[in-house]
Amino acid sequence: MEDSQHIKLSELTSRIEAVISGAFGSKTFWVLAEIAGLKYYQEKNYYFFDLVEKGESSSAILVSIKASAWAASVNKIRNFEKSTGQKFTNDIQVLVKVSVDYSGKYGLKLNFLDIDHNFTIGNLEKQRQETLKRLLAANPEHIKFARGEYVTYNKLLPINPVIQNIALISSSNAEGHTDFLKVLKENQFDYHFFIDEYLTQVQGESAAPQMVSKLLEIFNSHKPYDAVVIVRGGGATTDFLMFDTYNLSRAVARFPIPVITGIGHTGNQCIVDLMAYKAAIAPTKAAELIIAHNRAFEEKVINYRKSIISGTNELTSRHQIFLNNVNSQIIGKAKDILSENAQALTHLNSLIVAGANNLLMHHKEKLQPLQNRIIRKTELMIDNCRFAIERYIYTINVSAVNLLKDKQYNLNYYIELIKHLSPANVLRRGYSLIYQNGRIVKDPSTLHRGAEITNILYDTEIISTVKDKKKPDEQRFKL
Repeated sequence: MEDSQHIKLSELTSRIEAVISGAFGSKTFWVLAEIAGLKYYQEKNYYFFDLVEKGESSSAILVSIKASAWAASVNKIRNFEKSTGQKFTNDIQVLVKVSVDYSGKYGLKLNFLDIDHNFTIGNLEKQRQETLKRLLAANPEHIKFARGEYVTYNKLLPINPVIQNIALISSSNAEGHTDFLKVLKENQFDYHFFIDEYLTQVQGESAAPQMVSKLLEIFNSHKPYDAVVIVRGGGATTDFLMFDTYNLSRAVARFPIPVITGIGHTGNQCIVDLMAYKAAIAPTKAAELIIAHNRAFEEKVINYRKSIISGTNELTSRHQIFLNNVNSQIIGKAKDILSENAQALTHLNSLIVAGANNLLMHHKEKLQPLQNRIIRKTELMIDNCRFAIERYIYTINVSAVNLLKDKQYNLNYYIELIKHLSPANVLRRGYSLIYQNGRIVKDPSTLHRGAEITNILYDTEIISTVKDKKKPDEQRFKL
C-alpha cells in the first residue's frame, strides 16, 4: 500500500463542517418532501424524522435525509396541526423551511424551522378536486353536477316512509358507533329499529377497501334494508381521507339502497357525503335525521287521520241536515195524503167491517153443528180423565199409607235402639265413664301416675288417683 498523508477523522469532519458551513451558512430553504420515520419524544419535546422524495410513477424513495425539530420549531408544528386539522405524521407531503447542519458526531441533517400551512391545505383540496373530476368523468350515468350540487343515483332513490331496517357500517370500538345506537334506542317516540352491524375499520389505509367490501356484503345479502348508515366519530383531517377516496365514493354514489352518512368532521363535507342520499355532521345527527324522518311520516298519518275525521264529521253533518229536510218533507206529504184519503178510508173501513160481519154470521151457522159435536166429545174425554185420575189418586193414597207404616216401624226400632245404647242404660249395666279435668278420657296414654280422675257410675261419682296402669287381660272379654 502506497504511503500517503493521513489525518484524524475529527479533522476530516471539521473540514467537511467548514465546507458545508461556508456553502450554506445561515441560509434557509423551502423544501417540498414527504414525512417518514417520524418519532416524537414527549419528555424532551422534540421530533426526529426523515424528509424523503419519491418517484412520480412509483413509491420508491429517491432521496432521504434526517431532520429534527426543537423548541420553538415544535410550536410551528402545533400551529400547523391546529390551523389545517392535519396531523403532522408520516406519509404526508409538506412544504417546510429548513437549514442545513453538519456535525462530526451526528452527521448531516436538516433543522426544521417552519411549515407552509396553505400548501398542505391546498394539496389536500387539489387531491379532492381531482377525485371529484374523475367521478364525474368515469360515471356519467350515475354522477352529475347540476345547479351547484352533485346529483347521484343514490340521492335519487325513493326512500321508504319509515326507516326501520338498517345496515350499519362502523367500527365496534368507535364512539360514533355507540352514540348512534344510543340515540336510536332512547328516542322519545319509542320507535323500534332492527339494525344489522357490518363492522370494519374506519381509519387508516385499509379502511376504504374494507368499507367497499361491506357495501358488497350488504348488497349480496338481499335483505330489504330501508337504509345503509355509515358513521364515524371526530378526529383530525387526515383521519377522514378514506372518505375522499375514489372507490368508496363511487360505490356509495351507485349503491341501490339509500346511504346516510354520519361522519364527525368539522370542516368541509367528505366526497362520500356528497355522493350519499343524506349526510349528517355527526353519528348522533344521523340518528336524529332518521328519527325525524319517521316522525314526519307519523305526523302526516296523524294529520290525515284528523282530516278524515273532520271531513267525515262535516259530511255526516251535511247529510244529516239533508236527511232531516227530506224527513220533514215526507212527513208533510204523508199527512197531506192521509188527510186527502181519510174519507175514502173511512168509507172503505165501513164496507170491510160490514162485509166481515156478514161473513162471520154466514160461517157461524155452518160451524154450529160441528161445535156441538166437539163439545160432546170434549165432555166425554173429561169424564174419562176424571175417572182415571180418581183411580190413580186412590192408588197413591194406599201406597202412601203403607209406606208411612213401614217407616214408622223402622223409626220406633231405632228409637228403642238409641234408648238402649244411651249412657244412662250403659252405666246401669255396670259400666263407668272416666273423666279428667272435666273431659271424658278416650286415650289411656294421657293418664299418668298421680293423676286425679273421676269415675262416673249409674248413681255415684268416685274420685280417685291413678296408682298404676297396665294392659287388660284379653281373655276376660272373650265370649
